[in-house]
Amino acid sequence: MDTVDLTFKDFLEKFEDFGKCEWLTVYSNNREDEKESSGFYSALISRARIKKSLEDPSWDLHIGDGFPTIGFLPQSWSPNSDTEQFFDEENQKHYDLYNVGYLVLPIDKKPPQFARLIVKKGRFSLYKVDSESWFTLGKSSLEVMTKKNNLVNITHLWFYSPMFVNKDYPVIVLNNEKFAFVDRTIIMSDQNSYDDNRVIWRENPLFVNQKKFEQTLVNKVEKKLAQGYSVSFKLKNQCTNCILILKQTFHPNWQILVNGKKQAAFPVFPFYIGIRLNSPGDYQIIATYKPSTFKTILLVSGVLIFIFAFKKISKL
Repeated sequence: MDTVDLTFKDFLEKFEDFGKCEWLTVYSNNREDEKESSGFYSALISRARIKKSLEDPSWDLHIGDGFPTIGFLPQSWSPNSDTEQFFDEENQKHYDLYNVGYLVLPIDKKPPQFARLIVKKGRFSLYKVDSESWFTLGKSSLEVMTKKNNLVNITHLWFYSPMFVNKDYPVIVLNNEKFAFVDRTIIMSDQNSYDDNRVIWRENPLFVNQKKFEQTLVNKVEKKLAQGYSVSFKLKNQCTNCILILKQTFHPNWQILVNGKKQAAFPVFPFYIGIRLNSPGDYQIIATYKPSTFKTILLVSGVLIFIFAFKKISKL
Protein backbone atom coordinates (compact mmCIF):
# COMPACT_ATOMS: atom_id res chain seq x y z
CA MET A 1 0.00 0.00 0.00
CA ASP A 2 2.89 2.34 -0.83
CA THR A 3 2.69 5.56 -2.80
CA VAL A 4 5.39 7.75 -4.31
CA ASP A 5 4.57 10.66 -2.01
CA LEU A 6 4.02 8.85 1.27
CA THR A 7 4.65 5.20 2.10
CA PHE A 8 2.55 3.50 4.72
CA LYS A 9 5.67 3.02 6.88
CA ASP A 10 6.44 6.74 6.79
CA PHE A 11 2.82 7.44 7.53
CA LEU A 12 2.92 5.39 10.73
CA GLU A 13 6.17 7.00 11.89
CA LYS A 14 4.77 10.49 11.38
CA PHE A 15 2.50 10.43 14.41
CA GLU A 16 3.03 9.95 18.14
CA ASP A 17 0.79 7.73 20.24
CA PHE A 18 -0.69 6.12 17.15
CA GLY A 19 -3.65 3.82 17.83
CA LYS A 20 -4.96 5.41 21.02
CA CYS A 21 -7.59 7.94 19.96
CA GLU A 22 -9.92 9.14 17.13
CA TRP A 23 -10.16 7.94 13.57
CA LEU A 24 -9.06 10.31 10.86
CA THR A 25 -9.03 9.61 7.12
CA VAL A 26 -6.22 10.97 4.93
CA TYR A 27 -4.98 10.45 1.40
CA SER A 28 -1.88 10.90 -0.73
CA ASN A 29 -1.86 11.16 -4.51
CA ASN A 30 0.32 8.74 -6.43
CA ARG A 31 1.67 9.92 -9.81
CA GLU A 32 3.24 7.41 -12.12
CA ASP A 33 3.78 7.94 -15.86
CA GLU A 34 1.65 11.11 -15.61
CA LYS A 35 -1.37 9.10 -14.49
CA GLU A 36 -2.88 10.04 -11.15
CA SER A 37 -4.59 7.84 -8.63
CA SER A 38 -5.17 8.05 -4.91
CA GLY A 39 -4.18 5.85 -1.97
CA PHE A 40 -6.49 6.14 1.04
CA TYR A 41 -5.60 5.54 4.68
CA SER A 42 -7.57 5.54 7.91
CA ALA A 43 -5.54 6.22 11.02
CA LEU A 44 -5.81 6.73 14.77
CA ILE A 45 -3.94 9.72 16.21
CA SER A 46 -3.60 11.27 19.64
CA ARG A 47 -5.73 14.23 20.72
CA ALA A 48 -2.61 16.34 21.04
CA ARG A 49 -1.87 15.91 17.34
CA ILE A 50 -5.38 16.60 15.95
CA LYS A 51 -5.05 20.39 15.51
CA LYS A 52 -1.65 20.17 13.87
CA SER A 53 -2.75 17.35 11.58
CA LEU A 54 -5.87 19.19 10.45
CA GLU A 55 -3.77 22.19 9.43
CA ASP A 56 -2.05 19.98 6.84
CA PRO A 57 -3.93 20.19 3.50
CA SER A 58 -3.84 16.42 3.12
CA TRP A 59 -6.05 16.03 6.21
CA ASP A 60 -9.41 16.97 4.81
CA LEU A 61 -12.01 15.35 7.08
CA HIS A 62 -12.80 17.13 10.35
CA ILE A 63 -13.68 14.89 13.27
CA GLY A 64 -17.31 15.19 14.31
CA ASP A 65 -18.35 17.44 11.43
CA GLY A 66 -19.77 14.74 9.19
CA PHE A 67 -23.35 13.90 8.20
CA PRO A 68 -24.81 10.65 6.85
CA THR A 69 -24.80 11.01 3.06
CA ILE A 70 -25.49 8.99 -0.06
CA GLY A 71 -22.38 8.68 -2.22
CA PHE A 72 -22.08 7.76 -5.87
CA LEU A 73 -22.06 4.05 -6.62
CA PRO A 74 -21.21 2.42 -9.97
CA GLN A 75 -24.46 0.50 -9.73
CA SER A 76 -27.40 2.86 -9.18
CA TRP A 77 -31.14 2.38 -9.23
CA SER A 78 -31.96 5.77 -10.73
CA PRO A 79 -30.44 7.15 -13.97
CA ASN A 80 -30.14 10.53 -12.25
CA SER A 81 -27.85 9.00 -9.63
CA ASP A 82 -25.24 8.42 -12.32
CA THR A 83 -24.93 12.13 -13.08
CA GLU A 84 -25.20 13.58 -9.57
CA GLN A 85 -21.44 13.04 -9.28
CA PHE A 86 -20.93 15.95 -11.71
CA PHE A 87 -22.59 18.47 -9.37
CA ASP A 88 -20.41 21.60 -9.09
CA GLU A 89 -20.77 23.31 -5.70
CA GLU A 90 -19.59 26.64 -7.17
CA ASN A 91 -22.09 26.66 -10.05
CA GLN A 92 -25.47 28.17 -9.18
CA LYS A 93 -27.12 26.60 -12.23
CA HIS A 94 -26.33 23.15 -10.81
CA TYR A 95 -28.18 24.01 -7.60
CA ASP A 96 -31.15 25.11 -9.68
CA LEU A 97 -30.98 21.96 -11.82
CA TYR A 98 -31.36 19.74 -8.73
CA ASN A 99 -33.59 22.21 -6.86
CA VAL A 100 -31.09 22.50 -4.02
CA GLY A 101 -32.34 25.51 -2.07
CA TYR A 102 -30.37 25.32 1.18
CA LEU A 103 -26.82 24.66 2.35
CA VAL A 104 -25.65 23.62 5.82
CA LEU A 105 -21.93 24.32 6.22
CA PRO A 106 -19.40 24.39 9.06
CA ILE A 107 -18.99 28.02 10.18
CA ASP A 108 -15.37 28.08 8.96
CA LYS A 109 -16.35 26.81 5.47
CA LYS A 110 -16.59 29.58 2.87
CA PRO A 111 -19.94 29.38 1.04
CA PRO A 112 -20.45 29.98 -2.70
CA GLN A 113 -20.79 33.67 -3.57
CA PHE A 114 -24.46 33.26 -4.51
CA ALA A 115 -25.49 31.68 -1.16
CA ARG A 116 -27.24 34.00 1.35
CA LEU A 117 -26.72 33.48 5.07
CA ILE A 118 -29.91 32.79 7.03
CA VAL A 119 -28.61 31.87 10.47
CA LYS A 120 -25.53 30.68 12.35
CA LYS A 121 -25.97 28.24 15.19
CA GLY A 122 -23.28 26.30 17.02
CA ARG A 123 -20.70 24.97 14.58
CA PHE A 124 -22.87 25.35 11.48
CA SER A 125 -24.43 27.99 9.22
CA LEU A 126 -27.60 27.76 7.13
CA TYR A 127 -27.58 29.40 3.68
CA LYS A 128 -30.27 29.99 1.04
CA VAL A 129 -29.69 29.43 -2.69
CA ASP A 130 -32.24 30.69 -5.24
CA SER A 131 -33.95 28.03 -7.34
CA GLU A 132 -36.85 27.90 -9.78
CA SER A 133 -38.30 25.09 -7.65
CA TRP A 134 -39.64 21.83 -9.17
CA PHE A 135 -40.83 23.12 -12.56
CA THR A 136 -38.85 25.10 -15.09
CA LEU A 137 -39.36 26.10 -18.70
CA GLY A 138 -36.81 25.11 -21.32
CA LYS A 139 -36.51 23.97 -24.89
CA SER A 140 -35.28 20.87 -26.69
CA SER A 141 -33.43 21.06 -30.01
CA LEU A 142 -31.70 17.66 -29.88
CA GLU A 143 -32.86 14.04 -29.75
CA VAL A 144 -30.40 11.51 -28.30
CA MET A 145 -31.20 7.91 -29.26
CA THR A 146 -29.39 5.62 -26.85
CA LYS A 147 -29.40 2.72 -24.46
CA LYS A 148 -29.77 3.75 -20.82
CA ASN A 149 -26.24 2.67 -19.89
CA ASN A 150 -24.70 4.84 -22.65
CA LEU A 151 -25.95 8.14 -21.21
CA VAL A 152 -23.48 9.02 -18.47
CA ASN A 153 -20.70 10.65 -20.53
CA ILE A 154 -22.86 12.60 -22.96
CA THR A 155 -24.86 13.92 -19.99
CA HIS A 156 -21.59 14.90 -18.30
CA LEU A 157 -20.67 16.97 -21.36
CA TRP A 158 -24.11 18.58 -21.35
CA PHE A 159 -23.50 19.92 -17.82
CA TYR A 160 -20.69 22.11 -19.19
CA SER A 161 -22.09 22.95 -22.63
CA PRO A 162 -23.79 26.01 -24.14
CA MET A 163 -26.99 23.95 -24.33
CA PHE A 164 -27.11 23.61 -20.54
CA VAL A 165 -26.53 27.34 -20.02
CA ASN A 166 -29.30 28.12 -22.52
CA LYS A 167 -31.81 25.72 -20.90
CA ASP A 168 -31.75 23.33 -23.87
CA TYR A 169 -32.65 19.87 -22.54
CA PRO A 170 -32.00 17.07 -25.08
CA VAL A 171 -34.77 14.48 -25.40
CA ILE A 172 -33.70 10.95 -24.43
CA VAL A 173 -35.04 8.25 -26.75
CA LEU A 174 -34.76 4.64 -25.60
CA ASN A 175 -37.16 3.03 -28.10
CA ASN A 176 -36.41 4.58 -31.55
CA GLU A 177 -39.27 7.06 -31.19
CA LYS A 178 -39.03 10.24 -33.30
CA PHE A 179 -39.87 13.70 -31.94
CA ALA A 180 -40.87 16.12 -34.68
CA PHE A 181 -40.19 19.30 -32.70
CA VAL A 182 -36.41 18.76 -32.32
CA ASP A 183 -33.91 20.10 -34.88
CA ARG A 184 -31.50 17.15 -35.04
CA THR A 185 -30.84 13.58 -33.84
CA ILE A 186 -27.73 11.73 -32.74
CA ILE A 187 -27.44 7.99 -32.10
CA MET A 188 -25.14 6.85 -29.29
CA SER A 189 -23.33 3.60 -30.18
CA ASP A 190 -21.62 3.33 -26.77
CA GLN A 191 -20.71 5.65 -23.88
CA ASN A 192 -18.14 7.56 -25.93
CA SER A 193 -19.25 7.38 -29.58
CA TYR A 194 -22.15 8.49 -31.76
CA ASP A 195 -23.12 8.56 -35.46
CA ASP A 196 -20.60 6.34 -37.28
CA ASN A 197 -18.12 6.19 -34.39
CA ARG A 198 -17.60 9.91 -33.93
CA VAL A 199 -16.03 10.38 -30.48
CA ILE A 200 -17.91 12.78 -28.20
CA TRP A 201 -14.67 14.00 -26.59
CA ARG A 202 -13.29 15.11 -29.97
CA GLU A 203 -16.49 16.10 -31.80
CA ASN A 204 -18.79 17.23 -29.02
CA PRO A 205 -22.33 17.30 -30.49
CA LEU A 206 -23.50 19.64 -27.73
CA PHE A 207 -21.22 22.55 -28.63
CA VAL A 208 -23.44 24.21 -31.18
CA ASN A 209 -24.55 27.78 -31.80
CA GLN A 210 -27.50 28.69 -29.64
CA LYS A 211 -30.09 31.42 -29.89
CA LYS A 212 -30.73 32.85 -26.45
CA PHE A 213 -33.77 31.23 -24.86
CA GLU A 214 -35.98 34.09 -23.71
CA GLN A 215 -39.34 32.43 -23.04
CA THR A 216 -40.60 32.66 -19.45
CA LEU A 217 -43.50 31.44 -17.37
CA VAL A 218 -45.79 34.15 -15.98
CA ASN A 219 -47.60 33.92 -12.62
CA LYS A 220 -46.21 30.47 -11.85
CA VAL A 221 -47.72 28.81 -8.76
CA GLU A 222 -46.54 25.35 -7.62
CA LYS A 223 -48.06 22.92 -5.13
CA LYS A 224 -46.74 19.68 -3.62
CA LEU A 225 -49.32 16.90 -3.77
CA ALA A 226 -49.50 13.63 -1.87
CA GLN A 227 -48.31 11.67 -4.92
CA GLY A 228 -46.85 14.37 -7.11
CA TYR A 229 -46.83 18.07 -8.05
CA SER A 230 -49.02 20.69 -9.70
CA VAL A 231 -48.24 24.01 -11.36
CA SER A 232 -50.26 26.79 -12.95
CA PHE A 233 -48.81 29.52 -15.18
CA LYS A 234 -49.24 31.54 -18.34
CA LEU A 235 -47.12 31.07 -21.48
CA LYS A 236 -47.16 34.39 -23.31
CA ASN A 237 -45.63 33.58 -26.71
CA GLN A 238 -45.68 30.83 -29.32
CA CYS A 239 -42.80 28.39 -28.84
CA THR A 240 -42.19 25.56 -31.31
CA ASN A 241 -39.81 23.49 -29.17
CA CYS A 242 -40.65 24.58 -25.63
CA ILE A 243 -40.90 21.95 -22.90
CA LEU A 244 -41.84 22.11 -19.25
CA ILE A 245 -39.38 20.19 -17.10
CA LEU A 246 -40.35 18.54 -13.82
CA LYS A 247 -37.18 17.92 -11.81
CA GLN A 248 -38.00 14.33 -10.95
CA THR A 249 -36.62 11.13 -12.45
CA PHE A 250 -38.68 10.07 -15.45
CA HIS A 251 -40.68 6.85 -15.16
CA PRO A 252 -43.62 5.60 -17.26
CA ASN A 253 -45.76 5.50 -14.11
CA TRP A 254 -45.87 9.31 -13.95
CA GLN A 255 -49.29 10.50 -15.18
CA ILE A 256 -49.46 14.01 -16.67
CA LEU A 257 -52.66 16.08 -16.98
CA VAL A 258 -52.43 19.29 -19.02
CA ASN A 259 -55.56 21.41 -18.48
CA GLY A 260 -57.41 18.26 -17.45
CA LYS A 261 -56.32 16.10 -20.41
CA LYS A 262 -53.78 13.27 -20.33
CA GLN A 263 -50.56 14.02 -22.16
CA ALA A 264 -47.54 11.79 -22.73
CA ALA A 265 -44.31 12.78 -21.02
CA PHE A 266 -40.79 11.86 -22.12
CA PRO A 267 -37.32 11.79 -20.53
CA VAL A 268 -34.97 14.73 -21.01
CA PHE A 269 -31.44 15.37 -19.74
CA PRO A 270 -30.25 14.56 -17.12
CA PHE A 271 -33.18 12.11 -16.82
CA TYR A 272 -36.06 14.39 -15.89
CA ILE A 273 -39.70 14.53 -16.98
CA GLY A 274 -40.36 16.57 -20.12
CA ILE A 275 -43.81 17.90 -21.10
CA ARG A 276 -44.38 19.45 -24.52
CA LEU A 277 -45.67 23.04 -24.68
CA ASN A 278 -46.11 25.18 -27.78
CA SER A 279 -49.23 27.32 -27.73
CA PRO A 280 -49.50 30.48 -25.62
CA GLY A 281 -52.17 30.53 -22.95
CA ASP A 282 -53.00 29.58 -19.37
CA TYR A 283 -51.93 26.16 -18.14
CA GLN A 284 -52.79 23.93 -15.19
CA ILE A 285 -50.52 20.87 -15.08
CA ILE A 286 -50.73 18.01 -12.58
CA ALA A 287 -48.04 15.31 -12.39
CA THR A 288 -48.96 12.27 -10.32
CA TYR A 289 -46.97 9.10 -9.71
CA LYS A 290 -49.17 6.01 -10.04
CA PRO A 291 -47.55 2.82 -8.68
CA SER A 292 -48.11 -0.28 -10.80
CA THR A 293 -50.94 -2.61 -9.86
CA PHE A 294 -48.43 -5.35 -9.03
CA LYS A 295 -46.60 -3.12 -6.52
CA THR A 296 -49.89 -2.09 -4.94
CA ILE A 297 -50.89 -5.76 -4.52
CA LEU A 298 -47.50 -6.53 -2.96
CA LEU A 299 -47.84 -3.63 -0.52
CA VAL A 300 -51.37 -4.55 0.55
CA SER A 301 -50.40 -8.23 0.87
CA GLY A 302 -47.40 -7.33 3.00
CA VAL A 303 -49.52 -5.22 5.35
CA LEU A 304 -52.16 -7.97 5.69
CA ILE A 305 -49.50 -10.63 6.38
CA PHE A 306 -47.92 -8.39 9.03
CA ILE A 307 -51.29 -7.82 10.75
CA PHE A 308 -52.10 -11.54 10.65
CA ALA A 309 -48.68 -12.48 12.07
CA PHE A 310 -48.93 -9.82 14.79
CA LYS A 311 -52.33 -11.15 15.93
CA LYS A 312 -50.99 -14.70 16.01
CA ILE A 313 -48.01 -13.68 18.13
CA SER A 314 -50.26 -11.65 20.49
CA LYS A 315 -52.33 -14.77 21.27
CA LEU A 316 -49.29 -16.81 22.31
